[in-house]
Amino acid sequence: MANAMRSTGHLRRGTEATRLEVTVAAASRAFLRDRYDAVSIGQVARETGVSTRTIYNRLVLQLRKLLTINETSSGTMLERLP
Repeated sequence: MANAMRSTGHLRRGTEATRLEVTVAAASRAFLRDRYDAVSIGQVARETGVSTRTIYNRLVLQLRKLLTINETSSGTMLERLP
């Protein structure tokens, strides 16, 4: 993960998984330091070194993937019911 960050703290282009890992790590640090309910998306963006829009885009992308997996899995399980 350290290789994904430039010396300025900004995220380099990299794999989606690496970018998400860096974002989650920054959010975790902020939550531990300032309490979850006191942390804003803007603060996570600053800690990650990206824009607020980038954070929203990453989260939306991951949520869409999760929902797709969930829908696919649910459909498969429903098909197996007698």
